[in-house]
Amino acid sequence: MVMSKDAKNKIEKEALFLEKLGYVKTDDEYSVHYTLNNISIQVDFLRNSEESDVFIRYLDTNQVFSVGWIALVRNNLKGEKGRTENAIELVRYVKRYYSLITNLRYCMDSNMLIDEYVRQHHFQFEKSVAEFLEKA
Repeated sequence: MVMSKDAKNKIEKEALFLEKLGYVKTDDEYSVHYTLNNISIQVDFLRNSEESDVFIRYLDTNQVFSVGWIALVRNNLKGEKGRTENAIELVRYVKRYYSLITNLRYCMDSNMLIDEYVRQHHFQFEKSVAEFLEKA
């Protein structure tokens, strides 16, 4: 889903701290990107979806991590709000936990927690997928 100008302005205002840290901002119709050295942080309105997420990419290893998933497994942040509000909440999460989120080892360890979370909630995911497919 395309990111409206209003949504983009709200997100950019919340993410101003990244520019103050030296990140370079670029954007397109779906996202706002912030890049500094080896790290890219992308606030994204997912295409063909009503969801948003923030992704952190380590450019030298081309590894990408979902801040939404990290926030869920590390701090039980569920992100059940609208797209813009969810994106802003995740940008705030990045600000609050910046030193952790920008640590590759932390993100890799978080992926192990995500895998465990998915294993523990397997039946819930299957049910959600089945309900989604029934509506489609």
